[in-house]
Amino acid sequence: MRVLLVHANPYQQIFPVPAYGLERISTAVAERDDVTVELIDPFLESTEPIGYTAEAVRRIQPDLIGFGIRITEDLIPVADVDGAGPHDVVWLLPDIARVVQAAVEAAPQAVAVCGGAGFSAMPYECLDYLGIDLGVVGAGEQTFARLVDRLAAGQDPGVIPGLIRRDDPGPRIPGRAYQMGRGGPTRRDGRYAPCHDFPIRTRIGCAMVCSYCVIASLERAHQPAEVDVVLDEVAAAVAATKSRGIGPTPLFFSDDEFNLPDEAHAIAILEGIVARGLASHLIWNGYFHPQPFSDELARLVKATNGRPQITADSAADAVLARNHKPHRRKTLDAVVDTLARNHLDAEIVFMFGLPGETHETVAETVEFIKALPAGIRASWAAGARVFPHTPLAGLADEHPEYVVGEADPTRFRPTVYSSPVPPRELARNVTAALEGQRHVQRYGAPFGERVSAAVEAYRLVADGADRPTWAALLTKAQEPHGILEPSDQLQAVQYVAAWQRRFDLASLACKAAARHAPRGRRARLRAQGLVYTALDKLPAGAGD
Repeated sequence: MRVLLVHANPYQQIFPVPAYGLERISTAVAERDDVTVELIDPFLESTEPIGYTAEAVRRIQPDLIGFGIRITEDLIPVADVDGAGPHDVVWLLPDIARVVQAAVEAAPQAVAVCGGAGFSAMPYECLDYLGIDLGVVGAGEQTFARLVDRLAAGQDPGVIPGLIRRDDPGPRIPGRAYQMGRGGPTRRDGRYAPCHDFPIRTRIGCAMVCSYCVIASLERAHQPAEVDVVLDEVAAAVAATKSRGIGPTPLFFSDDEFNLPDEAHAIAILEGIVARGLASHLIWNGYFHPQPFSDELARLVKATNGRPQITADSAADAVLARNHKPHRRKTLDAVVDTLARNHLDAEIVFMFGLPGETHETVAETVEFIKALPAGIRASWAAGARVFPHTPLAGLADEHPEYVVGEADPTRFRPTVYSSPVPPRELARNVTAALEGQRHVQRYGAPFGERVSAAVEAYRLVADGADRPTWAALLTKAQEPHGILEPSDQLQAVQYVAAWQRRFDLASLACKAAARHAPRGRRARLRAQGLVYTALDKLPAGAGD
């Protein structure tokens, strides 16, 4: 049986990351002797993703095609405070639909199934829009593996927990129907460099019911992975990057909240990293709820080079209560004190414009941000995407005066809730109020027309780039691109080249990056460039 996994993610053109969900799916089914699995990433690998997909499908002739839909839009309500239109959210499903259609038309005999985080937020709506009959909701390792078993045996898919059908009767919400199903460490696809971190999931689920969050509609219960399995995956990532002269290894713990429902699992993971001698070889970040966050957890985060992102949303109790957030202002004060006392490099994320927001609560959160101690950064967005089946969808129905976007009562197409004023006006107000605050930035990388330097690096390296072509790319990478600074772009380009053992190109990227880096990092980048130069002179494989 031939299985094709398609990373149907147009955002790969802007912010390329490993197709981690599909890598987990591949891990779950690859142990079968009678199944071959191939993964393609058309928006990363080609300037013509539709034709690329069709050609790959005709070559592979799959029996089963799994479409990984990680996101359906870029979720940036305001990319330009002076722009036109009600909001700036870019809907990506039309591009995804064209890739899906190309694949289905190239292999009409194949069974097609959709899944992924973006798909799971509104699965039946996506199936209707894409014209696909089957979908996998949530973490799909077990569900997809069982589907493969049934199809390989010549059976109808039947009833499988987590598998939904477009013609399912009853309420069109997914409910609690799946488990993590992790067997062993993820088998990484060899093409993906850690140019924007390696994702690693240590557990699934979130019991909170934040008004805007799609997790609430999935009714997900917490389920941790085995600590040793997670640590094996961390160790494998470190070994892979070290063998390519990259260090430290950048990781992202992609749990919904790393410290929920309590600290025990997070502490066990971090203690294991220290015990295995991995701490000095990595840097990592992840999402944290403001509580619990003890000094013990903070010390371990510091010891393992962690950079937590705290999802605060607001510093006004009235807004937090209205949006079902379990923490309050005093919780934020406590976590800020813990972060500062333990000298942690951290970021706190805010979302202005949620239900209950007023001019007074905006000012309250602005003053909180201004008072943050040194070393703690803040990022913010204005407005919240209204997804179907969320508490925010009901609140939007109650207060249509705060909703902007297409007149779609199903909330499938992007609409944005913003109180007390429209999102662009709100963003201008907050920008003016925070002017001069160097530790503050707006959140997110909007989807644009121009592909990122990291994506071009992937394609050039795959095509055997020569030095003049690479030099032209480095010149382009030194231009600002969205929220990505030249130093960030050059590091990503460097990692892509080193990952494919093009150490000659990685060395050139280091030299360019040194010109843009802060003074304290220049010597390290120059030294890294010398390492790549030395590796380039070794016979193939000797650098391992």
